[in-house]
Amino acid sequence: MSEEYYSCWCDEDCFPKTKSRNESRDCCTWDGVTCDLLNGHVIRLDLSCSLLRGSIHPNSSVFQLHHLHTLNLAYNDFNDSSIPHDIGQLTNLRHLNLSETYFSGKIPTEISNLSDLVSLDLSGYGLELDERTFETMLHNFTNLKLLALPLDVSFHPNSSLFQLHHLHTLNLHNNNFYSSIPNGIG
Repeated sequence: MSEEYYSCWCDEDCFPKTKSRNESRDCCTWDGVTCDLLNGHVIRLDLSCSLLRGSIHPNSSVFQLHHLHTLNLAYNDFNDSSIPHDIGQLTNLRHLNLSETYFSGKIPTEISNLSDLVSLDLSGYGLELDERTFETMLHNFTNLKLLALPLDVSFHPNSSLFQLHHLHTLNLHNNNFYSSIPNGIG
């Protein structure tokens, strides 16, 4: 993937934030890392537009950040790898942005463990969502305000979308639903 792709989406914010990582310095001083001022736990990790390439190893330390509230990996190139199942360990996440990351394959069922999510953005191409995972997500994501799932699904959406009482932004662009979205939505 060319640098031009990143610059057209990320502009001046596009730089490898992981370059600031220095093991001898407190991780709270690294670019893209925000820590809780009271206890020092990492609560926000924004590696969007960081020119990341490859896949995320299932044993990655990111999945050990149990106090993480926000994870933004948007506009990187994860080379058609799958979203790791370990994403479901980040149960305190409130905001997850994996848009335009070049993840592919099925969205893992474990993502539905993230029941505190307020925003979920899986925009981009290459991801697939099966009906069981979709139903479980809708059942568990009761606090969701923003849901962006413009991806390859091929099933009938049902009234579970009505259970998302806090939802104010819904993007289901380019889905291949077998039927219409229920009338009460939109």
